[in-house]
Amino acid sequence: MRQPVIVLPLLLVCLSVFAAGCPSMEMARPTLVEPGVFGFEAQWWDKNVVQVQILARDTTSDRQTTIPLAWIGPCGNIDAKDSPPFTTYWVARAVTPVSARDFRLIPGQVPEGFQQTVPSGTETFTPVDGETYYILVCLEPASENFGSLAAVWRPGQISEVPGVQTIHVEGPFTHEASGMVFPVEIGRFTRTGVDRYDDEGIDVSAGYNLSSILNPMIATIYVYPISAEQTSRRANGQADRTQSLEAHYKQIKHEIQKAHTGAKTVSERDVSHGGSGREHSGKELVLEFEGPWGPSNLPLRSYLYLFGPVADRWIIKYRFTHPQRVDGTEEVEEFLREYVWTVQEP
Repeated sequence: MRQPVIVLPLLLVCLSVFAAGCPSMEMARPTLVEPGVFGFEAQWWDKNVVQVQILARDTTSDRQTTIPLAWIGPCGNIDAKDSPPFTTYWVARAVTPVSARDFRLIPGQVPEGFQQTVPSGTETFTPVDGETYYILVCLEPASENFGSLAAVWRPGQISEVPGVQTIHVEGPFTHEASGMVFPVEIGRFTRTGVDRYDDEGIDVSAGYNLSSILNPMIATIYVYPISAEQTSRRANGQADRTQSLEAHYKQIKHEIQKAHTGAKTVSERDVSHGGSGREHSGKELVLEFEGPWGPSNLPLRSYLYLFGPVADRWIIKYRFTHPQRVDGTEEVEEFLREYVWTVQEP
């Protein structure tokens, strides 16, 4: 049953941008810890979950917003009010303290220690495949510089299939097969999760966010074998690794363009990276397209960096994405400069 809007979370707004600039903020977002199950990375385990809310955009509303959904500061007593353009489908509130470490959410099912408040009575929420939902999990304790950011969730999409598994890790994560280390922070970026795409954990990635109001950006680092024989089929179908970096680059470029209809190539060039003790050849591709960003579709700019073979075996791939309205050049360069490769040479 579709419910009216019950709550509109506070929006990421900095009223002092033009006067004194925005303070640095921490942003906690729930992540998929296994197919269909949400939880939190270890860096947020010192907090408690107060409320869980699932929203969707009201397609009948003319009102638009491009600001991410988030609670800023303490959750407190959340007042209900009508707030288009979002519709609240489901809400559950903690009746006893629930640590973010122990929190597990299967959307629509009431977690242990919570009481459902929307819908009321015995009605339940059943997600619809292909719909876009926003899962907002409010954490405390929280200062005015802490935000609980909504996760975008589309049931039935790639992230839900068993082939992608989130690795639970506290502190730096070491990819044992290559020796590559994924730290909790890279410059101003904070790690959001580590995923593996095969049962052996040979094909992995780590996601990072730059939670900046003025220059938001998401980054992902991938490490996988360059040879197709060494790599299991990934959940998104990307299994054709080749010994030729040029051929692999063309394949990845084609996959990105296929996934984003109308994507425009801004630039592409040969680059190099002095990682793992020596210079490695690589490719850079910059694209622009329209895609999901928070609760809206926005014009985006996306960067691809591809290097290999590293240590005669590994491909190291970077993806960066940010709204076109901002200049992310400095942030991309910072990330590439700050992240140190630790791949073990044979």
